[in-house]
Amino acid sequence: AARGSAAEDPFEILTFEPLTGPAAFVGSNTAKALAAAEDLVNRTGGIKGRPVKFVIADDQTNPQVAVQIMSQFLAKKPAIVIGGEITSLCNAAAGLLKADGPVFWCYSPGVHPPPGSWIFSTGNSTADMFRAGLRYMRESKLTKIAVLTSTDATGQDADHGIADALAL
Repeated sequence: AARGSAAEDPFEILTFEPLTGPAAFVGSNTAKALAAAEDLVNRTGGIKGRPVKFVIADDQTNPQVAVQIMSQFLAKKPAIVIGGEITSLCNAAAGLLKADGPVFWCYSPGVHPPPGSWIFSTGNSTADMFRAGLRYMRESKLTKIAVLTSTDATGQDADHGIADALAL
């Protein structure tokens, strides 16, 4: 039998989420949101008539696993990959990307994509948030501040961002 047209095949969006491990409370909610988005998009006609399908892999809140998953995803030559709930997961996987993509949308604002890359992050950059916060403190005449950060990649990003903002 002849195969149906490609327009009938789902448009797969590959994503990795921390469904287990320390960030599972975030990843499980994201997986539910993706399922709701998939349902809504498909009920309203899909993408140019094609249904959408989020393919979710569990990165286990582990950067090494995120790299393994991204390697597997890149072998499929996807148009887009979504993932990186926390800075370490996003930065680890982003290291595999080449100049020609694919589009990689990180949830973490702690990723700082090089100009012209295909990497995007959610929300305001942490560097911008630190500069704005320190400017507010200066204009409010606050001269003594204390900072407490974690020792993981997110805390390291904060340490660098705060130091850069203070240098300004």
